[in-house]
Amino acid sequence: MKPSLFPLLGAFLLVGVLGATTTAYAQRGQGMSQRMYDPATVETVTGVVTAVDTVTARRGRQHRGLHVRMTAAGEPLTVHLGPLFYLQQQKVRVQAGDSIAVRGSRVTMRGEPSMIAAELTRQGQTWTLRDEQGIPRWRGQRRPN
Repeated sequence: MKPSLFPLLGAFLLVGVLGATTTAYAQRGQGMSQRMYDPATVETVTGVVTAVDTVTARRGRQHRGLHVRMTAAGEPLTVHLGPLFYLQQQKVRVQAGDSIAVRGSRVTMRGEPSMIAAELTRQGQTWTLRDEQGIPRWRGQRRPN
């Protein structure tokens, strides 16, 4: 009697599904900006806010974040601050015309110079948004409905 291939194929399929699930779970909660944050590219820039944008991303469910467009050293720069719920909890207030300093990781997103903020300073008040490795302070917090 010939052994059936079905149990062997089933075992391979099970291993593949478990491997994919483990990888997805390990990356859960890590947005694109967290994976792009590079401690080797951290710098501090100062400049004037030209616009504040609430952005919406869809990754399984809807997420709203805050981006600041600013001019730093005469060049435009988009700064990714973090999710709106966390920034509201921390009472982060930024508006066009504000002079700010941002410490964060310089990256290029969609071909544009950008920064993933770790720290934001405005009018002597500083908000820490990420640790030295780029791990968000809001990680693990539940988002309000």
